[in-house]
Amino acid sequence: MLNQHATKAPRDNSHTTWSWFNFRFLLTLLLLAILIYLTPILLSRWRSKVLVDSIRSHGGRVLFSHGYCPNGYCLAWYPELEPFTETISYILIPSEGKFQVTDEFIESFGQQPFLMELALGDKENPTTLTDRSLDTLCHFPLKILHISGGSISDAGLQKFKDCSSLYLLVLKNQKITGELFDCAPSEFPQLTGLTLSGSPVTDKGLMKLSALHRLEHIDLSRTRVTGQGLRHLSRFKKLTALTINQMNFSPEEMKSVSELELLDGLYMSGNSYHDQHVAQVAHLELLTDLQLDDTRVTDAGLIPLTNLKHLEHLFLNNTEITDAGIKHLIDCPSLRELELSNTKITVKVLESLRQMPQLKVVYAYDTQLSTGDYYTLKEDGFVIHIKREPRGIECSF
Repeated sequence: MLNQHATKAPRDNSHTTWSWFNFRFLLTLLLLAILIYLTPILLSRWRSKVLVDSIRSHGGRVLFSHGYCPNGYCLAWYPELEPFTETISYILIPSEGKFQVTDEFIESFGQQPFLMELALGDKENPTTLTDRSLDTLCHFPLKILHISGGSISDAGLQKFKDCSSLYLLVLKNQKITGELFDCAPSEFPQLTGLTLSGSPVTDKGLMKLSALHRLEHIDLSRTRVTGQGLRHLSRFKKLTALTINQMNFSPEEMKSVSELELLDGLYMSGNSYHDQHVAQVAHLELLTDLQLDDTRVTDAGLIPLTNLKHLEHLFLNNTEITDAGIKHLIDCPSLRELELSNTKITVKVLESLRQMPQLKVVYAYDTQLSTGDYYTLKEDGFVIHIKREPRGIECSF
């Protein structure tokens, strides 16, 4: 009799094995792809970590951009992890110490696709940057760039046209004359502020720079621009602020400045300026900010300022102004902030200050005002400073 129960065929596992092999193969490929994708990112983040540590170890500062900021409050990772999890948006170096910024150091930055503000060097620690560094800097989406010290030339200034997002460029103590500057109307599309203080900018150079037709602020302090060259300022049709510290112009030559009808900020410190210069600038009807620190202005020299009905901020630090001079300022109806440090004022000045209806802030360190006077003014609603500290208005770009 035939056996009706046929023997079961052995189970075929080849299909299962092949499927498992395919799964592992695909998983390996996926992991390899992820590794290939992440490797440059991780290397970039590691370089950022090294860069941040280097900057901070030399007294610099680094700020990061945070991607998620609901209602203005940014959600940040643990600060120690920021170089790995966030992108650099601001670098300042150095704020202290003796570290010197070089071309090679700038080239070590790598790619910084979110770096918007960069401040390099200061008076005590100037950089040694040359035109070479600009090839790297102009690859960053910088909006504000501050370089103090170095040997950037006219050729280097031309390179900044590749920094299309810049709106404030500060180049202190460089080798720029401006005489070779040339730009098309479409170049420097965002630039509204330019500082060239301490650089050998000439009258011809200033004329060439007037091609920057969007410029609203310019700092020509300690340049080679002469009184004759000031007439080129009329070419800057949008100019609203001018800094000419430590320059040597005659009162007659300052007429070119007094004709800048849109000017609302004028910063002119230095002992070459005196009462007759102040009389010229008193014609600037829209002026809101006036700096006269370290000048030879006298009490009588303040009288013309009563014509400035929009004057809000006046700086008279380190001048010979006395209580009598401050009394003239009672007729400045918009005055809100007054810098009187290192002047000859006494307690008698309090009476004049109380008669200025809009005055809110007074700086008076290194004067005869006492702590008691401080509390008296504070009770009257003033914010008064009798010890050295940063003031609210910066007079340089």
